[in-house]
Amino acid sequence: MEILIKDDETIAKAHKEYEHFTNDERLRSLYESRVKWKLDYNTDIEIARQEGVEKGIEKGIDEGREEEKKSVLIHLLSRKFGLLDNEEKFIKSIHDYEKLDRAIDGILFTESKDEILALLK
Repeated sequence: MEILIKDDETIAKAHKEYEHFTNDERLRSLYESRVKWKLDYNTDIEIARQEGVEKGIEKGIDEGREEEKKSVLIHLLSRKFGLLDNEEKFIKSIHDYEKLDRAIDGILFTESKDEILALLK
């Protein structure tokens, strides 16, 4: 190391600054605080990203279940009563799980699709 410092003025200057920095308690404390802040910040960002991914997955699963319920209801109504395009669009516009579940459950015992569509309103 001594040879490098003697042979290269830039390395010698950098080494002098390094020694000054490492011997100065205040500078070292500032540096360590900065490093800690940066690590904490990066950790917080990663945690937030992971939470966002998890929420996105949950939302996707919920939307998939909702679409499945709509699809089942449309299929059953079409098979039992026939279904008009506007009625199918109406069912696809519903976002309430409970209403969709009640409508699916009601298909077995109902005599008209209007009774089922009324459960969705």
